[in-house]
Parts: sequence; structure tokens; C-alpha cells
Amino acid sequence: MGNDFFQSRTLKPCKTCISINTNKRHTHNRKLFTQMWKQREKKQAKQNIKSTTNKTLQLLDNNYQTISQCSEERYKRKQTKEDRNDTPDRDNTQHTHSTTIYQN
Repeated sequence: MGNDFFQSRTLKPCKTCISINTNKRHTHNRKLFTQMWKQREKKQAKQNIKSTTNKTLQLLDNNYQTISQCSEERYKRKQTKEDRNDTPDRDNTQHTHSTTIYQN
């Protein structure tokens, strides 16, 4: 049991190269390390771009749906207003509101 504990402590996976390091000093070739790091950054950037693009497209779609909904409602209101104005019994004279001035 004790041996397994020490063995599991020394066999930790390396986060950069995803290989098991058997000793505590796990070194990388600098050129290989930078190359792998750049590949990882490129992959992350692609994923970020995809997620941002998807979010933007979803927002644009939502905006388009909202705008089309509003324009439909506006069109319906305009039609009903014209229908109301077409009725002959309605008086189309302009009206004013009385303004009262309150003094302290």
C-alpha cells in the first residue's frame, strides 16, 4: 500500500506535453515546448472565434426577429388606425387638451 502511494506521487502527468513524468525534474526541449504552446494557443483562438461567431449570429437572429415582429405590429396598428379613420360617423376634427398651471 505504501509503495503504491509513492509511485502515484511521482507519476504525475505533465500538463504541457501530456506525458507521464517519472522523475520530479521534468524538462522540455525549449523549441518543442514553444511549438506545442503555439499550437495550443492557435487551437484555443479558433475555439474562441467559433464561440464568438455563434453568439454574434444568435444575437443578430434575435434582433432580426424582434425588428420584424415590431414592424408587423406597427403595420397592424397602422391598418387598424386607417380602418378607424375610414368610418364616416367618426369626427376627425382636431382636439386640444386644456392646460392648467399650478402655482405654489
